Amino acid sequence: IDLLYGRARRVHVTTALIVLNALAFVVSAGMAGNVMQIGSAVLLNLGANHSPLVMHGEAWRLVTAMFLHGGLLHIGLNMFALYQAGQIVERLYGATGFLLLYLGAGLAGNVASVWWNPNGISVGASGAVFGIYGALLAYLRAEPGSIPLSVFNRIRSSTLAFIGYSLFAGVAIPGIDN
Repeated sequence: IDLLYGRARRVHVTTALIVLNALAFVVSAGMAGNVMQIGSAVLLNLGANHSPLVMHGEAWRLVTAMFLHGGLLHIGLNMFALYQAGQIVERLYGATGFLLLYLGAGLAGNVASVWWNPNGISVGASGAVFGIYGALLAYLRAEPGSIPLSVFNRIRSSTLAFIGYSLFAGVAIPGIDN
């Protein structure tokens, strides 16, 4: 653990991303008047990903949608997963590498969403968070034993729960964009 945490005492990018997501959520929940479910109109106003708008010049939505969430459970799960995996991945890849991974994965997820669900409205950090988990997995494959077993065991259950719930919700709940 000392080697892992010796790389960086604090994870500033992970913290900043969580704060940015939380601030965007507070604004959107305030506009919606509801923390449990943020309506599509509010999300579109704030920059949700919507293929017709993106295809007509509003490509910035591919980034802003990463910081918007549809409700308290949505942001709660995403930020918990980001907090857990981000602490490790930011230390492994460095602050700049981590930020590029997060933004690149989120952007790729939102581009895939435009292609896969051309009439849907999508928001959330799930694509970015899945990318962070992918980077962690890639690092573990390239450098076996690089993360202490105690750290790995601590996040394994919650990682599987996050992935399982995300995939289940995407299949079972109408309007969820996997």
